[in-house]
Amino acid sequence: MDAVLSLLSLKLIKTKNSSSNDICLSTLIRYLKISPSQRKAREINMIKVFTNKVSFFTTGPSENLESIHYQSCQSMKYEFLPKDNIVFKFGDMGNKFYIILDGKVDVQVPSNSEDPLEFTSVATLGSGNAFGDLALIKDHPRNATVTCLTDCHMAVLIKEDYLRILGKIAEKKITDFVEFLKEIPIFQSWYKKNLESLYYYFKIQVYNRKNVIYSIGSYPTHVYIVKSGEFEISKKVVLVGDQQKIDMKVAILTKGEMFGDSEVIEEIPREYNCTCYSTTGELYAISIKDFILKVKTEESISLINVKNKTKSILRNMRTKALEEIFTPQTPVGRSFSKPEKTVKLEKKIYASFFREKNEHKRINHLELRKIDIKTIKARALPEKTGRDFITLNTPLEFTYRMSPSGRLKGSCSVKKTRKMNNFSLLNH
Repeated sequence: MDAVLSLLSLKLIKTKNSSSNDICLSTLIRYLKISPSQRKAREINMIKVFTNKVSFFTTGPSENLESIHYQSCQSMKYEFLPKDNIVFKFGDMGNKFYIILDGKVDVQVPSNSEDPLEFTSVATLGSGNAFGDLALIKDHPRNATVTCLTDCHMAVLIKEDYLRILGKIAEKKITDFVEFLKEIPIFQSWYKKNLESLYYYFKIQVYNRKNVIYSIGSYPTHVYIVKSGEFEISKKVVLVGDQQKIDMKVAILTKGEMFGDSEVIEEIPREYNCTCYSTTGELYAISIKDFILKVKTEESISLINVKNKTKSILRNMRTKALEEIFTPQTPVGRSFSKPEKTVKLEKKIYASFFREKNEHKRINHLELRKIDIKTIKARALPEKTGRDFITLNTPLEFTYRMSPSGRLKGSCSVKKTRKMNNFSLLNH
């Protein structure tokens, strides 16, 4: 029965238009107002159905997600905070975890200035976002002040329930994130507490193969660190010869590599294209505003500049080498064209030269054959059979035949005998 009610409620949510979202919200609020100790399975399932679209429960920890969602719906309470109300202040001790059902809040942290009362806005959170967990996990004071920008409807977990349901999973995710950053040179000298605070500024972005992260000329909005997969940095190059554009791969980035920071620091448009090279890839992305506020320290900038200078040299060398490979080579030296009359005269001279040369070869060849025949006859040994033998120092593979044009009296042929390297001269 509970499953049927859940399906009917889900169908109702899908079929209603945006004006009826208030009805769905009011129904959810009505169930959340029931005391957790008095909620039955039916009410818990209804809360679960109405919070299925809340991003915290769809993009939260993948391990035991269904169980986490059910236990949260079993323990969550409802709170309403009007516009301009302060949810909590910087330095307060934390005792609640908040999920925004409807509304917007502003997150402010102390500025780098000497005035401790001066705060800077670093993020705006809306429906589906959650906040306030770090102070519960680490038992630290609040590291930001959160103020309602609109009327806000919140689902709240008290500290004990949060630690029981999500504490271990959330703590493991933060620990893994800190260990990941520790492998990156610019963060190796940071304190653990400062790295933990970055967890809430870096957002995970998932890409598939050939998805574009940014293009040449676009305005920088984020700085990225590769969490998993591979990402290709490329640049379009125009070949000089045929004016053809090709995509030239400059680099393949892998886990732990930071990119997109050089354009942010220099305040220039993107110099390269970036696409996902592997089947899937994940990036940690931090906005420019948060990067400048939280990461751009004097020590970090010096390390980033050294890194970027080295990368720039290597990428320029690679680009230049590839351009030379793909660009057609032009002959060195002056090129000139001969007059038409000169070309015709040269052709006649070459033709007559080769004709005379070939004729000379033919005459010499005929004379040589006559001399060979005379020599063979002179050295032949007479024999009773009328067959004359001659011994010549010639290879076994040698054969000699007279051409018809070289005939004298009668016809002659040279034949190799079986016994030795002798040749018999046959007269006909």
